[in-house]
Amino acid sequence: MAWLLACDDGAARDSAPLQEGIQWGEEVACEGGDDGLERFVDIGATALPDFTFGDTTDVFGLPAPGLSPMAVGDIDADGDFDLVLGDFGLSPVVERNDGDFVFAPVSTVPVVDTTPAEEGTLAPLSLALADRDGDGLPELWGTGFGWAATWPNLGSGTFGPAELIIEPSHELASFYMEFSLGDVNGDGTIDMGLAALGPLTGVEDTLQATFQHAPGHVAVAYDLGGSWQVVPLDSAGGEFAMSAMRFTDRDLDGDLDILAPGDRQYVASFWRNDGNDADGLAVLEDDGFLIGFYTRISGMGMDQADLNGDGFPDYCITDTRAPACFFSDGAGGYYEGAASITLYQASPDTQNREISGWAFHFADFDNDGMPDAFQPSGAPVRYGEEVYMFPDQYDVLWEGRDDGTFFDVGTGHVVASVHEHYGASPVDLDGDGALELLVGGVGEPLHLYQNRCTLGGWTQIDLVGPAENRSALGARVVVTAGDRVHRREVAALAGPGQAPARVHVGLGDVDTVDIAVTWPDGEKAEYTSVPSRRLVTITHPGAGG
Repeated sequence: MAWLLACDDGAARDSAPLQEGIQWGEEVACEGGDDGLERFVDIGATALPDFTFGDTTDVFGLPAPGLSPMAVGDIDADGDFDLVLGDFGLSPVVERNDGDFVFAPVSTVPVVDTTPAEEGTLAPLSLALADRDGDGLPELWGTGFGWAATWPNLGSGTFGPAELIIEPSHELASFYMEFSLGDVNGDGTIDMGLAALGPLTGVEDTLQATFQHAPGHVAVAYDLGGSWQVVPLDSAGGEFAMSAMRFTDRDLDGDLDILAPGDRQYVASFWRNDGNDADGLAVLEDDGFLIGFYTRISGMGMDQADLNGDGFPDYCITDTRAPACFFSDGAGGYYEGAASITLYQASPDTQNREISGWAFHFADFDNDGMPDAFQPSGAPVRYGEEVYMFPDQYDVLWEGRDDGTFFDVGTGHVVASVHEHYGASPVDLDGDGALELLVGGVGEPLHLYQNRCTLGGWTQIDLVGPAENRSALGARVVVTAGDRVHRREVAALAGPGQAPARVHVGLGDVDTVDIAVTWPDGEKAEYTSVPSRRLVTITHPGAGG
């Protein structure tokens, strides 16, 4: 990783008391940093000159949303973030980060061995990286048409043959566009949540057998001592179709609940986790209609943040219009309030238009202490059906303001492409504390929007969990920076595109922060006077060496 290191005289380190379980590196200097969101420069074509997301018509013979799945993580334990890019062909490509925005393809991911390749069922729709065996090397996880799988990390940027969690012959096999990862039943292992869109309509007769899988549903695949048990969930709304989901602890009671916003204007569902039954599986009840989530939406991606400062997570979800944001009322309920924070398309070219959002991320790109937001946009082609949409699907970048509202920076910004995009990931690729932005769309190279270092300070936090949840998925981190409190939840996906499990918080002019961590198993730790502009590593007491 290309760190820019300032001379560390030890003053900042010595000013903070020694605290067990935490360590940090030297200060990262920034020469020539600036403010605002005008720094992005697209260097994707030069950083990855040989990669292009495949055209879906090459696989299916008809237009289809390619999703451009991407997973981001340190696959070779060398300290920087690598990429796994899901070309809509058969084999995702592993691109190793060699520093200074130089990427080299080192391998392809072994094909999922299910059905004949020409049927197109092997193409991945979503990908993520998370360590499930505790060796410090993240495994690759993915879903597709009738399958869900994980690939073991063999080191040096290679992955072994897929372990199928669901295969097309399974009674629940369906069209899995997205998934989530986390320990739902609290046994220490990573479980997989599956969002099934259900049977597709409008496809050609020759593809009917391939795509007519089980109806839409949400299921949890539990890792029970190395074997998988897949359990479907009942929705209070009856029949439903789901394209997105997220494991999240909405009530901060220590277990993961499940949010699935619905697709094709089906009713959203939110399952409350009430602990385990006698078989060690989570007791999950959909009470979304009771708490304010009984809404029709076409949700494709989501992220969470404490937007109203009440200490509980709020959720923003992309739609075929502006995003919808559900705010906690502090008493277990939610209300929709995206307009109150002006999180909608406001530029002359996009206002009042049906722009279909896909992934969604809160990220402080300018490190001023207020989160910004980004949404890639692409028409929801439905495999042969005619769907009316405005022709230009602008990607939207919102700048976070000091009063908690957001400002659409407009279609003149470099990231406001009109090409159809689906996956996105904010990630600091060069270690300077400023988040780059990756954006993918079919039939074009990956967009890599380089972000130069900032005047504003920042902290980045790596959590090292124990054993089979080394990535600490489901952990909660609270960073207190002056009079601002930043709350983050470690998750694996936010739509078709993964950001790393590393927690990033912009700090503005704050020099030290206090950090509190609640681990997935309930263990808690607090650290004070942690200096800014450093990568911080916090290790669970049971993580071992």
